[in-house]
This record gives sequence, C-alpha cells and structure tokens, in this order.
Amino acid sequence: LSSSSAASDVYKRQLNGSVNPSEKIVRVFEFVKKKMSWNGYIGIYTDENVKKAFDMGSGNTADINLMLTAMFRYAGLKANPVLISTKSHGVPIFPTLNGFNYVISGVETEDGTMLFDATNKYGEPNILDRDLLNWKGRIVREDESSNWVSLNPSKLAMEAFMINATLNTEGGVKGSIRNQFTGNKAFENRNEFVGLSENDVEEELEDRYEQLNVSDAKFENLGNPYKPLKMDFNFDSQNFVEEINGNLYVSPLLFLCMDENPFKQEDRKFPVYYGYPSKKRYIVSIDLPEGYKVESLPAGANVKMGDNVVAFKYLLSENNNKIQLSAEFSINRYIVSPQEYGDLKKFYQYMIDKEKEKIVLSKI
Repeated sequence: LSSSSAASDVYKRQLNGSVNPSEKIVRVFEFVKKKMSWNGYIGIYTDENVKKAFDMGSGNTADINLMLTAMFRYAGLKANPVLISTKSHGVPIFPTLNGFNYVISGVETEDGTMLFDATNKYGEPNILDRDLLNWKGRIVREDESSNWVSLNPSKLAMEAFMINATLNTEGGVKGSIRNQFTGNKAFENRNEFVGLSENDVEEELEDRYEQLNVSDAKFENLGNPYKPLKMDFNFDSQNFVEEINGNLYVSPLLFLCMDENPFKQEDRKFPVYYGYPSKKRYIVSIDLPEGYKVESLPAGANVKMGDNVVAFKYLLSENNNKIQLSAEFSINRYIVSPQEYGDLKKFYQYMIDKEKEKIVLSKI
C-alpha cells in the first residue's frame, strides 16, 4: 500500500512536513480512523488486500490495522503488527497462529511499545477495548523476529464525581453532578454515549443510577479522545433519604453506593481480572434541610489490602450546615490471584458496609 503513488500522495498530505514523532503518530492514527470504517469482522488476515480496503474505505480488523502499520512505517516510525487473542478466544500461552484472532498496530519507542486499534473511531493511543486486554500480544517485525508485548495499561483510568446536593424536610434530594473520565473509563463512556440524543443519554443514566430522575445532561470532549471526558447532569429523587421517628437518615454517597458484594463465592480457582488499574474519586457536598442538625456522622476510613492491591479512603466533616465527603477507591493491580480472593472479598464487604453507614439528622 505505501508504495502506491496514490497512497503516498495521501500520506504526504496528512504528514504535511511533520517531523515530531508524537505528532506523526497522532496524525496517522486520526487519518486512518477517519478514513476507514470497520465492517464488524475480526481476523489476522485481510479479507481482500489492504490497497482495496483503502480504496473502499472499509475493512476487517486486519485490513485497517495493517494499513495503519504501513502508514506508520511510511512516516518513519518503527511500526509492526501485534497479534492478540480476544478474551473469548482464550489466552495465547504459545505464539502459534491458531492462538491469535485479532491484529493491532504497535509503534516501538524509547519509552516502550505504543498500541493502536484504529477500528474504533474514538480510540486513543495505548487504550484498547476491554475484550482485547488479554494478557499479552505478539509483535511481529519485518526482520521476522517477534516478542511478547503486554497489553495491560500502566496508567490508572480515572473517574471523578463532584456532587452538590440539597436535602429537603420531606426526605427528597436534588442537586448536580460533574463527572470526569480519563483513560479506559473515558473510552468506555464515549462508546456508550456518543451519538445519543440528550433524552437517550438521560434514560441511560437513569438505568445506570436506579431511582434517580436525570435532566440537563451535557458533555465536554465527547468526540475528542485526547482530552478528559466531562459529563454534567442534574438529578432529584425521593428514594435516598429515610425518615424514622422524626430523624433523617442518608448515605453520604447517595446513589453512588455499591449495593452488594460482587464476590459471592467462598473460594475461587481463577484470578480476578479487572482489565486495567483504575481509581474513583468522590467529592460530595450536601446542604442540610432547614430546621435540622447533624446528630451523628459515620467514622472515616483509610484501608488497603496487601501491598496496596486495592485501597479505600473515606472522610466526612460537617461545617455551617453543610456535610462534606471526600472518598477514594483505587484498584492498583489489574489481576488478583485466587490465593488473595478471600482478602479481596472481605475488603469489598468492609467498603460496602462503610458506604452504607448513614448520616443521622435530627430536628433542632
């Protein structure tokens, strides 16, 4: 493909004299994402050939990502195909062709191998779909050498939740929330919400956060994978405050509490696989209803499991009729062994129990 005059002319226009490797990478990656549409088929071989796919503007995973590799090479980058196995295909223990069913592109740099999948219009460098984060891939070079390459992201995927809420004396709550997502969390949310109408977005959020009424949903950078994704919306509900004998009981995390422990088995034979390291941060500000005061607040917490495999911080304070919560939950290792499963299950149960502890408000 790169030797054809038509393709070379296109490549030259896209690079436009760029000499910075990082800039070349972005320009090439964005060009192929915009130029090509994935036809839904996966494989490590092209359906026809890369040149024909280029002319048609569509192809399977191999058509698109081998084209991406060719254009990276044309730009002077050290690029090669990376064979991988999707999770449904199994873990590739040995580097045999039957062990792989998907191909992406890898660019070797001084800082390591950068991974790219141009089948997704909203993909970004080193961010792969969860189904592709399957241990290791095999990079295959032009000199016929090959090596294993880790597919797992090294950077934390971030979720930030900033909530301003007001309670009323009837047990209702209303307020606004600003979310910010980076890394794989931004990638997954973009794929969920891009192309939806505001009404559809609000319905999706109401499905995600049960018993919540959502309005005025807005995004920033929904179509720009190189910036953090921001999402704002307003909410109200009558379901998160409980009245007992004149006192009000409310969880500081409102609708963001984890309801139940995802780990229910007594023992586990296989590792717990998160896919990537991640962190959730919560900053919650709750205005008290008129005529009420804080009777009691849940105690804070700062715990971690083992060598900081997972960690949880939780701090509450009250000042000027306003409750402030700062909380953080981080998963610092993408895989947890079966031997650590019991401790992980206990950790989650502690965190869930802490999140369910109530603020108690009494009448003045």
